[in-house]
Amino acid sequence: MSHKPTSQLNTKLEWHFSQSALETMAGLWRGTVLQELHIERLTTRSLVGNVYWAKITRVLPGLGAAFVDMGCVQGSPMVGFLQLQEVIDLKTLQRPEKITDVLREGQQLLVQVMKDPVGDKGPKVSMQVALAGRYAVFSPHRTEHGLSQKITDPQVRAQLLDWCARSPAGAYIMRTAAQGVDEATWKRSVAALHARWEEIQDAIPNLNGPACVYQEPNLALRLFRDSVLSDMHRVVVDDAALYAALQDYAVTESPELSSKLVLLSGAERLVARRALWAAGRAITTPEVTLPSGGKIVLQKTEALWVIDVNTGAFVGKRQVGATLLKTNLEAATALAAQIRLRNCAGVIVVDFIDMEHAEDRETLMTHLTQAVRSDPQKVQVYPMTELGLVQLVRRRVREPLDAALMDSCAHCQGRGLVTAPEAVCYELLHTIAEEQESEPEPPKSYRVRVHPTTYVWIQRHLNELQKAAQQRWQVTLTFVADPQCRIDDTVLLYG
Repeated sequence: MSHKPTSQLNTKLEWHFSQSALETMAGLWRGTVLQELHIERLTTRSLVGNVYWAKITRVLPGLGAAFVDMGCVQGSPMVGFLQLQEVIDLKTLQRPEKITDVLREGQQLLVQVMKDPVGDKGPKVSMQVALAGRYAVFSPHRTEHGLSQKITDPQVRAQLLDWCARSPAGAYIMRTAAQGVDEATWKRSVAALHARWEEIQDAIPNLNGPACVYQEPNLALRLFRDSVLSDMHRVVVDDAALYAALQDYAVTESPELSSKLVLLSGAERLVARRALWAAGRAITTPEVTLPSGGKIVLQKTEALWVIDVNTGAFVGKRQVGATLLKTNLEAATALAAQIRLRNCAGVIVVDFIDMEHAEDRETLMTHLTQAVRSDPQKVQVYPMTELGLVQLVRRRVREPLDAALMDSCAHCQGRGLVTAPEAVCYELLHTIAEEQESEPEPPKSYRVRVHPTTYVWIQRHLNELQKAAQQRWQVTLTFVADPQCRIDDTVLLYG
């Protein structure tokens, strides 16, 4: 890939935010390697973090869950799913033993979206509202403070917890960015979070029904707030209006970020934007080539992701065992990068190439475990089975990236296979046979509309088809190519 965000030290991290009228793309580069790609469109903006004044439509005691009406969201009615572990008794600030102890149908309450809708499933919501800031996440209904695990200095941890204890009521989860911040900046951040919470509460009395009372910022501002830390080299922006908005945020919330912002223009802007577009197109292909010539193939099924590893063109120059181990190690590195980039989530099954020696399998598993550690989402690696399969479980927060880039094929419905032209024709003959043998006065001629692909096969076998129909039923067949016809179907017309 030609785009080189940082030419001097190509291992440095940088974000590239590209914004147009209807779409925002954000790419996290480490040198010339794209580690993350986010796409947000005006019609499919993420709901995570949004707060809604909602109404309970149904309580399910057996499941320990409830459905909540969130009103009209992005032009359609939206129903959220509230589980018992996300329910809180607002009087005691404790989780109830039974959902019916706190909730009833028709009750109105505040909920926050924790996970976006996936497929036919509505968003997962929580009563435990958490408002994100640059340095902390504020939870008005909790009492226990917390710290990012990346803050390891005991003195810094003690100081931050002391600040939390002396702050207004509620709980604070200190983020990694809080390291090195002064107390005055911390107090301003806390004041802003409490002001946001008061605005949410003040909006409720004016509502006539379910509605959004707080919406998270756009994709670029969220990532700028949450992901730009001291190790970030720079943040590249190709839109002047977005650049101004990010500068305003930096000046108000975190002045040290201002110097990291870079506005691109002219040819440099076009080169950087094309690199993001090219990366997006590459994600739509299932195959990824490994450095030594092997490859991995990623396929999504209804229940899980499947990744297959094979040597491809790589035959190696040493023993077979060394070749297989090298391919598997390269595959482990590649798949760790790909599941992060494509945002694969849920259960992931990897079919590594079988290796004879136990020490090689141990080496592979150690390498894979280390490779997924850089993923911001938690990835759990399970032991390799006797068949060489490895199961991973990656936390699901949003839909995989391919959901924004691809739709299921109208012909195969995502299976990757369609009915063969020969099978389509024989199914047609079965339909004609049934009609000829069941109707008292069946038609003597048929005009058949077929997809052009099927029509090509028919032209090669036209004489055979027409001869069989004439000899058996004394009917004539005429075929017409119709691009509007489904590839696995035919349309019968009489006469």
